[in-house]
Amino acid sequence: MQDMHSLRIGRQNFVEDWDRDKLAQHEITTPLDPSLLSKVMNYQPSLQHNGLIMKDASMVSLKPQKNRGKKHNPHEIFMRELSALHRSDLILVCSPTELDLLRDVYQLPSHKLCLAPFFVPLEDPMPLATKELSFHDRQDFCTIGGFRHAPNIDSVKILKRHVWPQIRKKLPNANLYIYGAYPPQHILELHAPRDGFHIVGKVDTLDVLAKHRVLLAPLRFGAGLKGKIVDAWMYGLPVVTTPIGSEGMLSESDVLSGTYSVQRQGGILDTGWGGFIGTCLDSFVQASIQLHNDESLWAESARNGRYLLDTMYNDSKNLDRVMHAVQSTVDDLEQRRQTDYMGAMLWHQTARSTEYFSRWIELKETITQEKREQERHRDE
Repeated sequence: MQDMHSLRIGRQNFVEDWDRDKLAQHEITTPLDPSLLSKVMNYQPSLQHNGLIMKDASMVSLKPQKNRGKKHNPHEIFMRELSALHRSDLILVCSPTELDLLRDVYQLPSHKLCLAPFFVPLEDPMPLATKELSFHDRQDFCTIGGFRHAPNIDSVKILKRHVWPQIRKKLPNANLYIYGAYPPQHILELHAPRDGFHIVGKVDTLDVLAKHRVLLAPLRFGAGLKGKIVDAWMYGLPVVTTPIGSEGMLSESDVLSGTYSVQRQGGILDTGWGGFIGTCLDSFVQASIQLHNDESLWAESARNGRYLLDTMYNDSKNLDRVMHAVQSTVDDLEQRRQTDYMGAMLWHQTARSTEYFSRWIELKETITQEKREQERHRDE
């Protein structure tokens, strides 16, 4: 699974409702409000029509989200996702965070779950375009992401209205380049070269990343793993993002061993990560400026990014894990299905619903054909 759609859309709805409520109440707040980011991180799809926040081992209900159509209703999406997952023999999950959620909260059997994140060639994780580029060969900031993905649109708006004005006050000659296909008109209208804010749009190759120094990703919602962050690390760029952006992208072994002892320094999570994780607007801006200006800090963060590529996204190790899970599932398929009562029940109901749906389609086609015959005879 690419990501949990119900988790991503539920988080998006929560952020949009937050913004709308703050505006209606005339409250002055920043888009990277620590309270908001914390609640978004704790959001979980539930069997009710609202999410759940885990707090001190108790579950506190969020207020119900505003009514939306099925396409944007996380409850409807969650029920379909959960049903599909239970009907599956094996589930490839890209994010370790979501794998834990599926196993520990939604009680999917462990043998059905296999971690399958990105697959980066271990022998040469850095593209040729990057190999000879040092700190002084690079300049400016960038971000990347297709504009048919709502988190990317929200992120660019935050960059334009809140992050970039503060960075330009400290770095008046700096530029920010926004790459991504299908920018809508309201995003194209943010293009402001005189302010160093460049909406570039689609590019033919990711090699454009190699000329930049830092990638910015002020994400407020989303799910799964963030491809833009892996792309940045492959091209030697440190990343400044939020806890949502870095979710699931810390090395599990290092977290367990204590290598990533999280310390709050002015709102910045110093985790040995491939860049910095800003927990509020000021810390995001501060970290961005530091990485752009401090060569030793930049080099250390770039090395951390390459380390995480090697330890978390090693194509050989990850492919071996997936192939082993597939083979184990095939070898033990009949035995697993005999004890998978939830899956069997859902397959039974699915088969019946499919049967009746097919009958409805057949009847509809028959009626349509009869109407055509009647019209043809009438014309004759």
